[in-house]
Amino acid sequence: MFQFSLRKKLLFVSLLILLVPWVGIRYIQAIENYLQQSLLENLSHYTQSVASGLSQQAHLIAEYPAGEAVFALPLQKQPQLDGYDDDWLDYFAYGQSLTSQQSDQHNNHHNNQKNKQSSEPVLLTGVYEDSLYLHLTVDDQNILYIEQDFQSAVDKISLTQADTIQLVLKSASQLRNLIIQTAAPGSINALDSTTAEWESRIKGIWLEQDNGHGYQLELKIPFSYASKGLNLIVHNISSTNAQEAETKTYRLSSSSTVPLLSSPKELTTKVMQFGTIPGRRIWLLDNDGRVLVKSGSLTTETRLSPVNPLFAWLLAPQLISDPWRGKTRFERDDIQTALAGKSDNRRLAGADGENVILSSAWPIKVDQQTIAVLLIEESTAAIQIMQRSALSELLNLSLFVFLLLSVTLIGFAGRLATRIKRLRDITDQSIDKHGRVIGEIPESKKGDELDDLASHVNDMLSRLKSYHDYLEKLASRLSHELRTPVAVVRSSLENINLNEISGENLKILHRADTGILRLQTILNRMGEASRLEQSIDDTQLESFKVDEFLNNLVEGYKVVYPENIFSLTSASVIIRASKDLIAQALDKLISNAVSFCDPGAPIEVELTSSKKYWQLSIYNQGPSLPKGMEQQLFQSMVSIRQKNSKEQQPHLGLGLHIVRLIAEFHGGEVSANNHNNGVCFTLKIPFVPRS
Repeated sequence: MFQFSLRKKLLFVSLLILLVPWVGIRYIQAIENYLQQSLLENLSHYTQSVASGLSQQAHLIAEYPAGEAVFALPLQKQPQLDGYDDDWLDYFAYGQSLTSQQSDQHNNHHNNQKNKQSSEPVLLTGVYEDSLYLHLTVDDQNILYIEQDFQSAVDKISLTQADTIQLVLKSASQLRNLIIQTAAPGSINALDSTTAEWESRIKGIWLEQDNGHGYQLELKIPFSYASKGLNLIVHNISSTNAQEAETKTYRLSSSSTVPLLSSPKELTTKVMQFGTIPGRRIWLLDNDGRVLVKSGSLTTETRLSPVNPLFAWLLAPQLISDPWRGKTRFERDDIQTALAGKSDNRRLAGADGENVILSSAWPIKVDQQTIAVLLIEESTAAIQIMQRSALSELLNLSLFVFLLLSVTLIGFAGRLATRIKRLRDITDQSIDKHGRVIGEIPESKKGDELDDLASHVNDMLSRLKSYHDYLEKLASRLSHELRTPVAVVRSSLENINLNEISGENLKILHRADTGILRLQTILNRMGEASRLEQSIDDTQLESFKVDEFLNNLVEGYKVVYPENIFSLTSASVIIRASKDLIAQALDKLISNAVSFCDPGAPIEVELTSSKKYWQLSIYNQGPSLPKGMEQQLFQSMVSIRQKNSKEQQPHLGLGLHIVRLIAEFHGGEVSANNHNNGVCFTLKIPFVPRS
């Protein structure tokens, strides 16, 4: 059966301390929600203030027609014109893909079966000072260069003979249609297809990718050339064979040109001066939701150094997944609300659905007309760091308290359990296996309930010992007290016998005399047990060969009990014991075996020995012992004989009690067990008797 010890119970109770961090976590979550709401309100007031300031500078905000547009990124430093993308790493999120427009000039169906679809070219656009920079990446596994020299064959340029970049630039006064082809990687020039002249102010580098899967083109163009718009078209030629050639065309826009969005430097400086607070980002959008200016980043320092390194891993602030990074146009509901002339403040979930981004969008109005939208976003990383720092401190404190409380409770439970076990052991040792009280519980001065329990148990043992002493001396007292009245009755009966009495009275007198004899026998046996208990300690021990001793005894039993068959199996062993007591014990065991054995049934006597013990076993066939009586048989005044027993002599159960006393005197023990349709009594005594 499963036992739920005191240690386990108190350990289970100590687990309740874990409710403290749970309540703390719930409280910190509520505080986090409150802080987010407060931060959102402050952000709203700040956005309103900045929007009001920008309304005073409305003339700096350029107006662009609605529809497609290209956002020219404000570059932080001047790119090195080398074709590599090292200077553009921070701007990849703003790349725009060119859409495919395939025109098959020959054997269209045949070419569709032979050619594989390639990925679309990606264009990056940026502005630095007065120059427009373009970086184009084209996936082309079969790059075709022109064969003729541009300088001598300008009039022979063809869009179907080599890979070509077509660049359309629209300024305030002119529309330029430029063609870029090259005979090899390196520096390139742009040819104006309208005037058939080289455009010297446009510089560029054509660079093949290291993996051989395409090329990169980097261009530097005067910003005034594209102030009103631009377009870019990529012509990929699959083969120089006119019969198999296929041209794949990719366009930035299906229109002739798209507006090039850029903000005046003064406006960009004006927006960026409103702060570079970590975790805050500012967007300025035109009246079509397109990005004019972007400043700041949602990224913040996310350092957390709790005492417990495990918490540093469990509670590490999560990086905010920004789904709007790299956007050049917003179509969110809050932006549409701001474009409609109303402010909108929201808590937006990140891409992972867990982190929160606070957003405030305010319209910038001139004459009650919305000309732009100011969008300020702020991450909750600071709150998250503060929350996790608080959680870390709370969990560290809770862990310390939990460990301290657990150790204290477990120590207390261990001490309590040890005291209970000690009380159990002392109580168990105070009573021997025969039920006699042989000791007492020592007094303790701790003054708690366990001491009170020990005191009550000690009192109970004292009363039990007194009662057992009374029972053990009862036989001696009865023997002493009854001898005189029995002698009086017996002498009276003898005097009556001297007188002449009739036949009927003679029978009555005979029955009375028989009863007195039985009573006298009982008194003699009670006296025998009492005398044995008193004199057993004075018995002298001697060494003798127990096998010869047993052989003489068994031969005597054959004469005394001729109706039974005796057998002896004996090892040659020399023991140190009391011959008289061993003989007396064997007499009681044989007498008991005869009384329960059927006539003619064998009674077996067996002597065995080991290194430490010698053992005498007496086996007889007959009724089995009742269950649970194996040890009670050897107590005083206990007998299991039926009233109709074949023997007429009274039995008080003193014989086996005497056997037990003799065995204990020699430092051994006696036991009884059912065995093979009978009972086996075993006397087990060590070779070295107790001193």
